[in-house]
Parts: sequence; C-alpha cells; structure tokens
Amino acid sequence: MQERKTLQQWLDERDMTQLQLAIAAKIDPSTVWSVLKAKAPPRLPTAQAIAKALGVSLDQIAWPEKYQPSPSHVKRKRKKQQQSKTMAPAA
Repeated sequence: MQERKTLQQWLDERDMTQLQLAIAAKIDPSTVWSVLKAKAPPRLPTAQAIAKALGVSLDQIAWPEKYQPSPSHVKRKRKKQQQSKTMAPAA
C-alpha cells in the first residue's frame, strides 16, 4: 500500500514552498493556501494538478476528513440528479 501523507508533509519532504507548488501545478497560490488551511476542498482537476506537481497519486495525499462528502450529502446529490433527469424536456 502506498504511504499517505498530508499535503504539508509532501511539501516539507520535497522542501517545496506553497508558491513553488502553485507554479508547478499551474494554480493560483491562494488556492494552495486554502487547501492547506482546510478552508476549501480542491476540485478534482486542482487535486490532480497538485498530485502531479508533487509526483504522487491522489491516493497518496491524505486530504482532510471534512472534504469527504457525508452520506446525507451524497443522498441529496443523487436525489437532485434524479429529479433533473425526470424534469428534462422530451425530444
């Protein structure tokens, strides 16, 4: 199994700054700060860019627990998707 580390641990291990990560991942430095401070979860393309810039897989980054959708959130999202499908106009 691959070792999971926090984003800060990966930065420290690579002696990399937040700015260097932002440049390597081609994302805004404020986005890196927000992710590190757990202010906002990264979108999938951002998370993939961060992982690629660090040379690791997404599975190797231990994202904060609060970024994981709760079961109730998943149920609401599925229900909303089902409703939008049933409300789509017939062609």
